[in-house]
Amino acid sequence: MNSPHPLPVALFFPMEFEAEKVWKKIRGSARIENGFLTKTGDWWGTPVVSARIGMGHTGLVEKITTWLDSHPCRAVLLAGLAGALDPAWW
Repeated sequence: MNSPHPLPVALFFPMEFEAEKVWKKIRGSARIENGFLTKTGDWWGTPVVSARIGMGHTGLVEKITTWLDSHPCRAVLLAGLAGALDPAWW
C-alpha cells in the first residue's frame, strides 16, 4: 500500500565534506536540530532528512538516538570515508 506521505530516508554524514555534494542536490532547508546540522527536503522525489553527525565524540550515540526519536524514518543510511563510521551502529 502506498502512503501519500511516506516516511523519509535518513542520511548521516560524519563530516561536512562528505555531505557537501549530496546536500547540494537535496531541495529543502537546513537548520540545527537536536544538536546536528540537519537538512530536510526531497532528493529525486524521495523525502529525505540528513544530518552531519561528526564522529567519535562523547555522547554521540545518545544524541543520534534523540535525533532519530524526533525524525521517524523508514531507513537510515550512513555515508562516509572508510573507517569514519562506527560499525557498532550497523
